[in-house]
Amino acid sequence: MKICLISNLYEPYTRGGAENVVKTMAEGLKARGEDVLVISTKPKSGLKQKIEAGIRIYRFKPLNIFYYINDHKWPFFIRIFWHIFDLFNFFVAKTVKKILQKENRI
Repeated sequence: MKICLISNLYEPYTRGGAENVVKTMAEGLKARGEDVLVISTKPKSGLKQKIEAGIRIYRFKPLNIFYYINDHKWPFFIRIFWHIFDLFNFFVAKTVKKILQKENRI
């Protein structure tokens, strides 16, 4: 079975426990023989695909005011706009759709 995990951050771009949970899940599913892919973000432009430990990882820079991992550097009122834009981020939706369509053909 092909399983896709989507997380805003994934190693090496980490900040907390959620990224570790996704990595543990991906590795555990792969160990069970599942076909695993992860879609996540990165701070630099472009869509990159990499295979790490047999897991296909897609990373892209989301179009937004600043990158997620740097949110603590911005004042609260800017982060509000960031969250609103992120909530309706059609660029991210289009990128994820493109990746899923590609994976559906494989």
